[in-house]
Amino acid sequence: MKILYICDSDEDYDLSIDHNVLSYQLGTGKPIGENIESINDSALLNDFALQFRDQYCDFINSLNKDFLFNNLVIEKKISLFFLTDCSNKRTENFRTYSTICHLMVILKKTGNNDLDKVIFKNCSNAFIESALSIIKVKEHRISKRKNISSSAMFGRQLRFFFRVLYSSFLLKFSKNNLRHDDQKIDSLYFTRFPLHFDNGSEDSIYGKIKHPNSAYLVSIMTDGIHQSFYGKKFLTTIAKLNKINTPFILLDSFLSLSDIFKSFIYYLRFKSLLHFRLVKKDLFFEGIKLNEYIFYELSYSFMRLARQLMYVRPILDIMEITRPKEFHYYLFEFSFGRLFSAFLSSNYPQIKRIGYQHGPISRRKLLFF
Repeated sequence: MKILYICDSDEDYDLSIDHNVLSYQLGTGKPIGENIESINDSALLNDFALQFRDQYCDFINSLNKDFLFNNLVIEKKISLFFLTDCSNKRTENFRTYSTICHLMVILKKTGNNDLDKVIFKNCSNAFIESALSIIKVKEHRISKRKNISSSAMFGRQLRFFFRVLYSSFLLKFSKNNLRHDDQKIDSLYFTRFPLHFDNGSEDSIYGKIKHPNSAYLVSIMTDGIHQSFYGKKFLTTIAKLNKINTPFILLDSFLSLSDIFKSFIYYLRFKSLLHFRLVKKDLFFEGIKLNEYIFYELSYSFMRLARQLMYVRPILDIMEITRPKEFHYYLFEFSFGRLFSAFLSSNYPQIKRIGYQHGPISRRKLLFF
């Protein structure tokens, strides 16, 4: 009997089976037992990652047609697709492309011959769907299951908007002096506090700002992904922010009830479109079915996009008040940075935009293709 055992675990696992077995590890855990032939091949995996890179990027970018068809456009020219993490093809967040490459390795190593049985252990529903769409198998068995849940995102989204609403309410009645509207500002530097303030007084990426007419554009609440400060903790963090030497404008202080409510309505619209219109057809790449993976990518992307759109009006208001000559921001290549690029180029093209790159570029970094 020809058995393929696929496990997604970061711990070693017992694989005591009476038959000879082909083993493939999605995680770092290794199988323990006899008569095991591992078919993992990191060199081949790397080759496939490069081979299918451009095709996969075209495949993901083709989703923009659905966004345009469903009028997911702002200011009549900005497709919301390009402001999503899905369009960023973030392999550190999404396992879609890595799954494709893993399955290509499996097909190559098994010679694409018929298998008698495939056993999935601790694999996600999305992976199992993709694997069974391309691996020829007479029987399969699932031992444990790792779910990628998109339904829980609605609860997370409700919690986020409630916290932002509560924090904004507290801020209105606080005595913090936050706005530096009366100061001439030539250069604005977008940052997140305290995430990027290692020494407490200056941003660790920009370093010391030497221009006398410069200020930080600071967000504390941000989109709730990289840091989380709400309620009394939010006010305590503002008190610490007030102690830095460089002038700043707190982006969060420009949020209104209307901004928060409108963004939540955006999310409900996105969610409705996702369930009833966007993912109504099977999505295949090189014969591999990707429905569940793409559904999760769009679910996560819409959750984050709605949060980021909440800041559009405050950002534009600040630009109108300060009229800076330059705007510095990172990570310009990801969704939040693209939001700045899109809306500033559309509304304030005279402002010079200076983006800071994320880090070393790899030929496998899909974002850059």
